[in-house]
Amino acid sequence: GPHALAALAALNEGAEQKEGSVCVIDPGARFMQSWHSRFDALEINHLRSPAFAHPAAFDPSALVDYAIAEGRTSELIDAPVSGPWLASTDVHKDKMLKALPSMALFRDFCASLEAKLPHTWLSGWTTSVAKDKDTGAFRVSFKPTEKGQRERTVVAKAVILATGPVGKVNVPPPFEPHLSSKLLLHTESLLGEGKGTLSDEITKRCPGESARVLVIGGGISAAQAAIAACRAGHKVVLRSRRPVQTAPFDVGAEWLDMFTALRVRFEFLCLPMERRSMAVRAATPGGSVPDNYMQELHRLAAGEAPCLTLEVDECIDDSVVGLNEEAQHVDVNGEAFGIVILATGVVAAPWCSPLYHSVKALLKACTVDGRPRVDSRLRWAPDEDIFILVTNAVLELGPGGG
Repeated sequence: GPHALAALAALNEGAEQKEGSVCVIDPGARFMQSWHSRFDALEINHLRSPAFAHPAAFDPSALVDYAIAEGRTSELIDAPVSGPWLASTDVHKDKMLKALPSMALFRDFCASLEAKLPHTWLSGWTTSVAKDKDTGAFRVSFKPTEKGQRERTVVAKAVILATGPVGKVNVPPPFEPHLSSKLLLHTESLLGEGKGTLSDEITKRCPGESARVLVIGGGISAAQAAIAACRAGHKVVLRSRRPVQTAPFDVGAEWLDMFTALRVRFEFLCLPMERRSMAVRAATPGGSVPDNYMQELHRLAAGEAPCLTLEVDECIDDSVVGLNEEAQHVDVNGEAFGIVILATGVVAAPWCSPLYHSVKALLKACTVDGRPRVDSRLRWAPDEDIFILVTNAVLELGPGGG
């Protein structure tokens, strides 16, 4: 994904890389395919992060410059942030740097960036990292995505873990026994090339006349699912553990505003390591939706014949769930629904991955509250060239690291 592309860009900053000297292992059918398929499946047209947040971190205006050169500045829309804030001291580009890029623009920019960065790309799932005792080189094992191929190994002088959030699919316990039914759909199951969109799945599983649809979740995926089901002509209940929150970004705007970003980062780094994890949780309290999504939800919930009902249920994990395959509905706390959509994301935690487990065991690497404890150069263990980027390095980068 973009995190791996960011690693490539960082490696090429100030140093010419020989062809083939950088190897990228990615599970997609092509580089960044897994990431692209997520946005395609959920039918999200614009990114939530502003145009200066992109893989070429050493050149904040690179995406905007690309949009200008390609004549595509119309694909940058205003971020829903109230009050003045600065993304850059470049007053001529500040408005565009603060804007949200379209998914198509971001995708094409990343493709143009990838083409400039020499690398060898391999398709597979990385499983473990070991170390050769004689040479000191790392041996990275991965399972190729092509069927019938045996596990392979890449020998490397340095390893960068740029996986982004890693974790198991988050399923509320009462729904887990029924997850194999076509009457239940988890948004994460849509990921993968050729699996279709959320709207396609809703239409396939709720054909014909209007059905009752239950969407569980409080983030942007849940909002997108509720909107898609309403547009398909269904009556929708959007149920979350707390009222749906609106926020322009995944973290507070103070982490992106030049007036405040250096200060909040300095204050974060002054905290003892054990308190930084708590600070990250406080700054990223859970799912939220941008204001334009919230307005659309309220519009669908208003009027004489609303197609959407917003509900708060703090006891979702205690729901009573039953499956009636003959009647083609799911009973949830005594209510019948034609389909239940779980937009509950993943349990994002590095320790859920065998890859992180293997590195931690190999290097006896330190963690705090399950998060890798990296140094100021993002190295996970002293004197070892294994580095961690962005989301999984938030103990050093702060809540805005993702």
